[in-house]
Amino acid sequence: MKPMMLNPSVPAGARPLFGAACLLLGLLPALAQARSQVPALPTPATAPLAVDYGEATPPTNRAPMALYTVGPHANCDFSQLQPAIDAAASGDTIRVARSSAYLGSTYDIWGKSLTIEGGVDTCDLSETPNGHTDLDANGVATSGRLIDIWESLNPPALMQVTLKNLRIRRGGAGGITVEGQLGRLAVSLENVTLQLNNSATRGGGIYVRAVGATISNATTAPLLTVDNTSILIDNSSSSFGGGIACESTLDPTSRTMVRVGSALIFRNSAQDGGGLANLGCHNMFLYTGSPIVLILPSGGFYLNTASGNGGAIYAAGGSTRVRGASFLGMGEVNHAAILSGNTAGNGGAVYATGASTQVELISTVVVGNSADNDGGGVLLLDGAELVMRPLYDDEPACLPAQVGGGVSAQPRCSVFRDNEAGGFGGALRLLNGATANVVRTAFHDNAGNSSWGGAAVAVNTNNTVVQEASTLSIEGALITGNASTAIVYAGNRARVQLRWSTIAGNTADVIGRMWSPSGVTGRFDFLGSIVYDNGGAELIATDGDGSIAYADCVIGPQPVAETGLTSNSYYRFIDPLFVNAADGDYRLAAGSPGIDFCDDVYGPTTTDLDGNERGETWTGPPPGANPDLGPFDLGAWEAKYSDVIFANGFE
Repeated sequence: MKPMMLNPSVPAGARPLFGAACLLLGLLPALAQARSQVPALPTPATAPLAVDYGEATPPTNRAPMALYTVGPHANCDFSQLQPAIDAAASGDTIRVARSSAYLGSTYDIWGKSLTIEGGVDTCDLSETPNGHTDLDANGVATSGRLIDIWESLNPPALMQVTLKNLRIRRGGAGGITVEGQLGRLAVSLENVTLQLNNSATRGGGIYVRAVGATISNATTAPLLTVDNTSILIDNSSSSFGGGIACESTLDPTSRTMVRVGSALIFRNSAQDGGGLANLGCHNMFLYTGSPIVLILPSGGFYLNTASGNGGAIYAAGGSTRVRGASFLGMGEVNHAAILSGNTAGNGGAVYATGASTQVELISTVVVGNSADNDGGGVLLLDGAELVMRPLYDDEPACLPAQVGGGVSAQPRCSVFRDNEAGGFGGALRLLNGATANVVRTAFHDNAGNSSWGGAAVAVNTNNTVVQEASTLSIEGALITGNASTAIVYAGNRARVQLRWSTIAGNTADVIGRMWSPSGVTGRFDFLGSIVYDNGGAELIATDGDGSIAYADCVIGPQPVAETGLTSNSYYRFIDPLFVNAADGDYRLAAGSPGIDFCDDVYGPTTTDLDGNERGETWTGPPPGANPDLGPFDLGAWEAKYSDVIFANGFE
């Protein structure tokens, strides 16, 4: 497993000694015309995020109910759990003492609200729960799960089940089933470990199925809530979702269906979705991220595997929302969400497919994932949509790491790092009408091994089938340390925009590579960006009669006639004067020609990587010679004049 923490040193590529002369080529009327023809791509920088809608748990303002005890002692009410479940009335609590007598048993909770709590050695009610009680099915394969929670044919107005302090192990047909109507069934796991459960169908650890064509209003709580202290480890499925699978055919809704806190989802496996599979569930909120203690992660998606697609997450329909945030006690305050060390055939961390599929990665670290084929970090297919960005616009996109006392924590951060693909797209791969909007995010040290390139990103659309173009917008990004024949590949009808970004310190033959044959139009736009210090890599190579490559307000690595651009406005071949490229600091130094370079024709839509507003007044020495079109500085950072250069969480 590659480490989660961000490497404080980023090696820069060899810095070529380019001249300082400005080159302005082309007639101004032609340039103005070209600037008016850049098609807009959707940018999510100012769009509000979806709201996690729903209470933490259903109301508990009911009369006190009975409490039963289960265990091997004389003062226990029952020696086995299922008879206690059968005897209990809706709303009762069952305390389960540790005992070897439960080995090989499975349990049904049908049509009643219950709390089942373990973590005790005796049936003495004065004992404070600590640890877990094991419910071990010993690999018994039944028609149901180790615990089957079903709303049943005659459901109550509200069915609430809480499982606490339990270790649910070796279910031969899976760990837990949660099956019922959204708004009437609410299941909560508190300090529950699911381990070594296996399913030949969906959901090795947990299978959630929303039933019915409507939503009840008995509660706004999700069908399933998994708290911060729960763990899913070494569960497996022969199909979808080694850890968790959620399935629904409900129409889109604002209601949250599944909420997972900073639980540890570790070393689970499946054909598709080693950690989790979303099969049409709307608003699955995953607040998964927590510090590493000594060498052990305490929360996040780690080391999950899929023989097919999606090492951590597989999404086919619905909306999967990964967030480095906290809500109603779920998630760690200020900690990034973590997808680390996951592997798959395609989509090492995330694989999303289908026009109704939405994925959000908000303040998420996608690090050390790999795919045998395409999409070492994320793969999007057939109309799936991705939004990746920091949680807040007014703070650095990556806050500094915190290390001390054996604890390593990564506060909120949006980054692809150390991901690798055997084929296209070390960090990100888009195919056949997929859409990605990536804002204020770093692409560090990713590798793609296709001969066509795509170390950071590869985008294309099948040329033999009539499909929508795949579209990618990257704004406010630092793209550095990536290695392949090309850093970004755009094929067939791909539409790519690199906006207000810094591309430096990479190893490649070219930064962008295009292939669009006659009759198929692909487009690649560099806007407000700096492409420099990439070890001699050329700007872009365009193959095929349908390739359009355009630059507006760009500092590039070679004279414009050698760039491969088909048209340009305000392109400059000039040293941008980084603060310290050798140490990976690609902010603009005082006197940089990138300061106050551009206007707002294709202006930035968000803050810079440090959370500063764009287009602020420059108070330092006059910038180097440039078109002086307006107040916007090129690249990922707005220049700030200061005698002290402060550190950044990416470095």
